Amino acid sequence: MRMLYWYWHQGQFAWASEVKGILALNDIDKTIDPTSFDCFMDLGYLLGEHTWFEQIKLIKPATILTFDIKNQTIQQHYYWKWSEIKPSNMTFDQAVDELGHRFIKAVARRFDPTDNIGIALSGGLDSRAIFAAVNHLYPDHKGYAYTFGIEGCDDIQIAKQVIARSNWDYQEFHFTSGNWFTPRIEKIWNTDGMLRMMDMHGGDFLDTIAEKMVINLNGYSGDAIIGGGFLGRIPLNVRANNTNLKSFFKQYVDLVNASDDFYEIQRVEPILQMNRVRRFTAMGTVNGLIKVEQRKPFFDNDVVELIFSLPDEYRMNNKLYSAMLQKFFPKYFKDIPWQKTGKPAGVVGKTSIPKRAFNKGMRILKSVLGLKSTKGYTDYNAWIRSPEIAAQLKVLFERENSEYQNITDKDFLNDYLQPHLNNKLLDKSNQILRAATVELYLRKVNKK
Repeated sequence: MRMLYWYWHQGQFAWASEVKGILALNDIDKTIDPTSFDCFMDLGYLLGEHTWFEQIKLIKPATILTFDIKNQTIQQHYYWKWSEIKPSNMTFDQAVDELGHRFIKAVARRFDPTDNIGIALSGGLDSRAIFAAVNHLYPDHKGYAYTFGIEGCDDIQIAKQVIARSNWDYQEFHFTSGNWFTPRIEKIWNTDGMLRMMDMHGGDFLDTIAEKMVINLNGYSGDAIIGGGFLGRIPLNVRANNTNLKSFFKQYVDLVNASDDFYEIQRVEPILQMNRVRRFTAMGTVNGLIKVEQRKPFFDNDVVELIFSLPDEYRMNNKLYSAMLQKFFPKYFKDIPWQKTGKPAGVVGKTSIPKRAFNKGMRILKSVLGLKSTKGYTDYNAWIRSPEIAAQLKVLFERENSEYQNITDKDFLNDYLQPHLNNKLLDKSNQILRAATVELYLRKVNKK
């Protein structure tokens, strides 16, 4: 999957699969879009058709673009709209069965045991669901799976439980304070500056992974589609509008064009899929595409059309997803925990307020003492404080030698990095790594 862009300026039209492909044009206007900068620093990703540059736009989803040579005009029209998905009257139990069958078919369409296909396995549900479906289709198949994270983290421990019930080969990749930063500098260019360094998980090990597999079955958007991961923040069974999208897109909500008739369906999620998922989650896929092809069973047309034909209530609190996993793949879900909850999928049990407060206090204490938590698979807060990384960032953020000084009054060094280094209770790793992404990308664009 590649993102397509178009460019029109001074009588010249071009399209390319990557912005850097267009940047080869000598007379391109490289004016930075200030709204894109603010949006990226605030949200961590871009929205709508916006890119870093005012004259370059992302082609809309499900779109045919036509260039009229005679009249020098461009037209875009949709070949599909969300309104084509009609409501279903399935019961919940019927939906569980139908989802299971469609999901297995979705995996089967993307998996051939004679191909060199592997799976990036985590402690979540999505990659494990794909893994379980492959083993359902080919019980004796011996494939390759891997997990990345801090040594001993929950993701690795859970993945090892899953692998132990199969014939598959398995490999662990461990993040350390010294092996994550430098490999990601190149990845910023590969993703056209649209994926912050913090989210380039696994790209650090792509060379080794590519020696073992040429195709990855990717759990892309599984939780967001089947698991209803967005439903806790939006009203159910209503059309998207600026009001119910504001919790996601803040003051930038106008950029997503919620009134477009492309989104004419009584669901808020499609516009989240076309913005947060397409503009953010998909960039992780682009990161991997440099070395390994990515196939996405959860984005199968039949699966997506089923999900958005059902009442939102079916998916609340992961209900439909968990029921399907337990019914069709009990071997991998009945007693193996989900990293998010520490319990098997579908097992409900809310943590008490005192327990949540205690857990938060322990996380803060561990951070202050420099102890690693097994809950997460990264520790950017601590890694940025390491002398080697801190020194590199200090040089990168010197305002007088920077590219970012041309687009913002912010001082990345004094506003973000120094406060982080000076106060162990303060975590500005998010802002720091967004800022590093912007500066490194602009230096590459301007050949510095």
